[in-house]
Amino acid sequence: AVVVRGTCNFAEKAAHAQAAGASALIVTNNIAGEPNKMGGEDEGVTIPALHISRDDGEALQGLVLGVAPAELSISFTLASTLPEFNVTNSAMFSSCGPTSDGRLKPDILAPGEKIYSARSDGMPYTYQCSPDLEDDRAALRVMSGTSMATPVAAGGAALLRQYLRTKFLVDGGSAATNQQAWMGAQAEGSLSSPSAALLRALILNGAGPLLGTRGSRGVPLPLPPAMEVGYGRLDLSRSLALATGVSLAVVDGQSQPASSATGRAVLEHGGAAKHCVKVSEGTG
Repeated sequence: AVVVRGTCNFAEKAAHAQAAGASALIVTNNIAGEPNKMGGEDEGVTIPALHISRDDGEALQGLVLGVAPAELSISFTLASTLPEFNVTNSAMFSSCGPTSDGRLKPDILAPGEKIYSARSDGMPYTYQCSPDLEDDRAALRVMSGTSMATPVAAGGAALLRQYLRTKFLVDGGSAATNQQAWMGAQAEGSLSSPSAALLRALILNGAGPLLGTRGSRGVPLPLPPAMEVGYGRLDLSRSLALATGVSLAVVDGQSQPASSATGRAVLEHGGAAKHCVKVSEGTG
């Protein structure tokens, strides 16, 4: 049986197809891009089921409509390897903006598909010894979704905060000298507690574009900022002054004394501020 995704879940579709006498089920995706993994369980279903892309489904349905049932034969060959990971693509299931009030989302993209992750079933004596990465009884799982991408982004923010507190340098000077030189701020507290707004700004400004597609065969991705990709892919090497001869200057009014030069950076809700940065010729 060939059916289209939607209306009821995958397990129900398989049960209905089996009850109607189908020997197998092919589910055609109802959106562009790669098909996702079919979820749901029904112990009464014994026929095999497969999820294919909308393009492949439309081509298959064209074949079904063009010949008599007795003349059509479908066979499948299992791939020996998975498609090569492509860092320039976004996951097919990655959510897009905007928000309900029109703001751009997501902010940032991070790896979240087929991530190796530790997992606990919450039971102290099960030991979770299954070697199957898809088995709920395994302590190591391959998982996908926001639950995987969010820790990657949070870890990146933690590293960025540690860098600002311990390694942040201006013009190659010492840490003590740079605390005093940091945008004219007073030494006290100048780097000890960078604000969440500063971390977010550095992450978004260092994000890199994704030049691939939505899924391995989807539509091309737009350049950031865009509702499909936010400000781009998390890339700390672009957010931090790691290369020799590269300096990083920031304004963080939320963590500066009110009397400091950066105290003027504090904004109220809905406010705005402009800062002029001049780069002398030949300084890079």
